[in-house]
Amino acid sequence: DELLADKETGSLTDSEYDELLYLTNQLEIYDARRIQLIGELARLRNQPVDAIITEYQLSPVTYGA
Repeated sequence: DELLADKETGSLTDSEYDELLYLTNQLEIYDARRIQLIGELARLRNQPVDAIITEYQLSPVTYGA
């Protein structure tokens, strides 16, 4: 959150910017894996993805909110 706030004000240092890029990349990898696993579970159960999302009360993950 601090890095995002500093980005908004334009006060990120180069190393902070690198850290923000790294963390953003890690979150994207995590999100992609989460979606993949939800799809795999749906396939294994022979159910639509929507059914899995409803059953486990999954919601989109928000970052920096």
